[in-house]
Amino acid sequence: MTEIHVYSMSTGVYEEAGKCLPVSYAMVDTPQGKAFFAESCGRIVHLSLTDDIDTGLAEFKRRWYLSKPTLREDHCQRMVNKIYNCEDPFSCARVLLMGTEFQISVWEALTHIEEGTVSTYKDIAEHINCPDSVRAVANAIGDNPIAYLVPCHRVVRTDGSLGGYRWGLESKRQFLTLEGIDLSQIKAA
Repeated sequence: MTEIHVYSMSTGVYEEAGKCLPVSYAMVDTPQGKAFFAESCGRIVHLSLTDDIDTGLAEFKRRWYLSKPTLREDHCQRMVNKIYNCEDPFSCARVLLMGTEFQISVWEALTHIEEGTVSTYKDIAEHINCPDSVRAVANAIGDNPIAYLVPCHRVVRTDGSLGGYRWGLESKRQFLTLEGIDLSQIKAA
Protein backbone atom coordinates (compact mmCIF):
# COMPACT_ATOMS: atom_id res chain seq x y z
CA MET A 1 0.00 0.00 0.00
CA THR A 2 1.35 3.41 -0.90
CA GLU A 3 0.44 6.39 1.20
CA ILE A 4 0.33 10.04 0.38
CA HIS A 5 2.77 12.27 2.25
CA VAL A 6 0.62 14.34 4.63
CA TYR A 7 1.68 17.44 6.51
CA SER A 8 -0.86 19.23 8.65
CA MET A 9 -1.43 22.58 10.28
CA SER A 10 -4.13 23.39 12.80
CA THR A 11 -6.24 26.46 12.24
CA GLY A 12 -4.59 27.99 15.33
CA VAL A 13 -1.11 27.60 13.86
CA TYR A 14 -2.40 29.03 10.60
CA GLU A 15 -3.63 32.14 12.45
CA GLU A 16 -0.04 32.61 13.67
CA ALA A 17 1.91 31.76 10.50
CA GLY A 18 -0.53 31.93 7.61
CA LYS A 19 0.44 35.40 6.42
CA CYS A 20 3.96 34.16 5.71
CA LEU A 21 3.04 31.18 3.54
CA PRO A 22 3.86 31.67 -0.14
CA VAL A 23 1.04 30.23 -2.26
CA SER A 24 0.91 29.66 -6.02
CA TYR A 25 -2.31 28.83 -7.83
CA ALA A 26 -3.66 28.15 -11.32
CA MET A 27 -6.18 26.22 -13.35
CA VAL A 28 -4.47 22.98 -14.38
CA ASP A 29 -5.14 19.94 -16.51
CA THR A 30 -5.28 16.64 -14.60
CA PRO A 31 -6.30 13.12 -15.66
CA GLN A 32 -9.59 13.92 -13.94
CA GLY A 33 -10.10 17.06 -16.06
CA LYS A 34 -9.67 20.77 -15.35
CA ALA A 35 -8.98 21.65 -11.73
CA PHE A 36 -8.12 24.58 -9.53
CA PHE A 37 -4.75 23.87 -7.91
CA ALA A 38 -2.84 25.69 -5.16
CA GLU A 39 0.47 24.82 -3.58
CA SER A 40 2.80 26.16 -0.93
CA CYS A 41 6.47 25.19 -0.71
CA GLY A 42 5.94 22.11 -2.91
CA ARG A 43 2.91 20.88 -0.97
CA ILE A 44 -0.60 20.78 -2.38
CA VAL A 45 -2.95 22.90 -0.29
CA HIS A 46 -5.99 22.81 -2.57
CA LEU A 47 -7.22 20.79 -5.54
CA SER A 48 -10.83 21.21 -6.55
CA LEU A 49 -12.61 19.84 -9.58
CA THR A 50 -13.85 23.03 -11.19
CA ASP A 51 -13.23 24.57 -14.56
CA ASP A 52 -13.76 28.11 -13.27
CA ILE A 53 -10.77 29.90 -11.75
CA ASP A 54 -12.93 32.42 -9.85
CA THR A 55 -14.94 29.63 -8.20
CA GLY A 56 -11.75 27.74 -7.32
CA LEU A 57 -10.02 30.82 -5.94
CA ALA A 58 -13.04 31.80 -3.84
CA GLU A 59 -13.27 28.27 -2.41
CA PHE A 60 -9.52 28.26 -1.69
CA LYS A 61 -9.64 31.67 0.03
CA ARG A 62 -12.45 30.56 2.37
CA ARG A 63 -9.94 28.22 4.02
CA TRP A 64 -6.64 30.02 3.35
CA TYR A 65 -8.04 33.50 4.00
CA LEU A 66 -4.74 34.99 5.26
CA SER A 67 -2.80 34.04 2.13
CA LYS A 68 -1.97 36.29 -0.76
CA PRO A 69 -1.81 33.75 -3.60
CA THR A 70 0.10 34.38 -6.80
CA LEU A 71 -1.08 33.15 -10.20
CA ARG A 72 1.71 30.89 -11.56
CA GLU A 73 0.24 28.78 -14.35
CA ASP A 74 3.41 27.13 -15.73
CA HIS A 75 4.79 26.37 -12.26
CA CYS A 76 1.54 24.77 -11.07
CA GLN A 77 1.03 22.75 -14.27
CA ARG A 78 4.62 21.42 -14.06
CA MET A 79 4.03 20.36 -10.46
CA VAL A 80 0.77 18.62 -11.36
CA ASN A 81 2.41 16.90 -14.34
CA LYS A 82 5.23 15.64 -12.11
CA ILE A 83 2.71 14.15 -9.65
CA TYR A 84 0.51 12.51 -12.26
CA ASN A 85 3.40 11.26 -14.40
CA CYS A 86 4.75 9.42 -11.38
CA GLU A 87 4.05 5.67 -11.41
CA ASP A 88 1.90 6.12 -8.29
CA PRO A 89 0.53 9.68 -7.98
CA PHE A 90 -0.59 8.98 -4.42
CA SER A 91 2.97 8.31 -3.28
CA CYS A 92 4.37 11.29 -5.22
CA ALA A 93 1.92 13.86 -3.91
CA ARG A 94 2.71 15.87 -0.83
CA VAL A 95 -0.20 17.69 0.77
CA LEU A 96 -0.54 20.29 3.48
CA LEU A 97 -3.88 19.96 5.23
CA MET A 98 -5.19 22.82 7.32
CA GLY A 99 -8.27 22.46 9.48
CA THR A 100 -9.42 21.50 12.93
CA GLU A 101 -7.71 18.58 14.64
CA PHE A 102 -10.81 16.49 14.00
CA GLN A 103 -10.90 17.33 10.26
CA ILE A 104 -7.20 16.58 9.89
CA SER A 105 -7.60 13.21 11.63
CA VAL A 106 -10.43 12.33 9.20
CA TRP A 107 -8.50 13.47 6.12
CA GLU A 108 -5.40 11.59 7.22
CA ALA A 109 -7.53 8.47 7.74
CA LEU A 110 -8.73 8.77 4.13
CA THR A 111 -5.14 8.45 2.93
CA HIS A 112 -4.97 5.00 4.53
CA ILE A 113 -7.77 3.56 2.38
CA GLU A 114 -6.05 1.36 -0.17
CA GLU A 115 -6.54 2.10 -3.84
CA GLY A 116 -9.17 -0.19 -5.32
CA THR A 117 -11.07 -0.52 -2.06
CA VAL A 118 -13.81 1.39 -0.30
CA SER A 119 -14.45 2.19 3.33
CA THR A 120 -17.51 3.52 5.14
CA TYR A 121 -18.09 6.68 7.13
CA LYS A 122 -18.50 4.41 10.16
CA ASP A 123 -15.14 2.72 9.46
CA ILE A 124 -13.45 6.11 9.36
CA ALA A 125 -15.13 7.16 12.63
CA GLU A 126 -13.86 3.97 14.27
CA HIS A 127 -10.38 4.41 12.74
CA ILE A 128 -10.02 7.81 14.43
CA ASN A 129 -11.45 6.47 17.72
CA CYS A 130 -14.68 8.48 17.48
CA PRO A 131 -17.21 5.71 16.74
CA ASP A 132 -20.20 7.89 17.65
CA SER A 133 -19.18 10.71 15.31
CA VAL A 134 -20.28 9.29 11.95
CA ARG A 135 -22.17 12.46 10.96
CA ALA A 136 -19.22 14.69 11.92
CA VAL A 137 -16.92 12.41 9.94
CA ALA A 138 -19.21 12.74 6.91
CA ASN A 139 -19.14 16.54 7.26
CA ALA A 140 -15.32 16.57 7.47
CA ILE A 141 -15.09 14.31 4.42
CA GLY A 142 -17.41 16.67 2.55
CA ASP A 143 -15.06 19.53 3.40
CA ASN A 144 -11.93 17.76 2.08
CA PRO A 145 -9.97 20.46 0.18
CA ILE A 146 -7.90 18.10 -1.97
CA ALA A 147 -9.88 16.14 -4.56
CA TYR A 148 -8.84 12.66 -5.62
CA LEU A 149 -5.39 12.66 -3.96
CA VAL A 150 -6.97 12.72 -0.49
CA PRO A 151 -9.35 9.96 -1.56
CA CYS A 152 -12.72 10.84 -0.08
CA HIS A 153 -14.20 9.22 -3.20
CA ARG A 154 -13.38 5.85 -1.59
CA VAL A 155 -15.95 6.33 1.19
CA VAL A 156 -19.46 4.89 0.87
CA ARG A 157 -22.40 4.58 3.22
CA THR A 158 -22.70 1.65 5.60
CA ASP A 159 -25.69 0.38 3.58
CA GLY A 160 -23.39 0.06 0.55
CA SER A 161 -24.71 3.06 -1.38
CA LEU A 162 -22.40 5.70 -2.84
CA GLY A 163 -23.40 8.51 -0.50
CA GLY A 164 -22.45 12.00 -1.58
CA TYR A 165 -19.42 13.57 -3.17
CA ARG A 166 -18.39 17.19 -3.04
CA TRP A 167 -17.52 17.25 -6.75
CA GLY A 168 -20.54 15.26 -7.93
CA LEU A 169 -21.51 11.59 -7.92
CA GLU A 170 -20.54 11.15 -11.57
CA SER A 171 -16.93 12.08 -10.67
CA LYS A 172 -17.06 9.67 -7.73
CA ARG A 173 -18.26 6.87 -10.00
CA GLN A 174 -15.51 7.62 -12.53
CA PHE A 175 -12.78 7.58 -9.87
CA LEU A 176 -13.99 4.32 -8.36
CA THR A 177 -14.24 2.72 -11.80
CA LEU A 178 -10.75 3.97 -12.65
CA GLU A 179 -9.49 2.23 -9.50
CA GLY A 180 -11.12 -1.05 -10.53
CA ILE A 181 -14.05 -1.02 -8.13
CA ASP A 182 -17.08 -2.93 -9.38
CA LEU A 183 -19.90 -0.41 -9.12
CA SER A 184 -22.50 -3.15 -9.48
CA GLN A 185 -21.57 -4.05 -5.90
CA ILE A 186 -22.49 -0.53 -4.75
CA LYS A 187 -26.17 0.29 -4.34
CA ALA A 188 -27.74 3.13 -6.28
CA ALA A 189 -27.93 6.31 -4.19
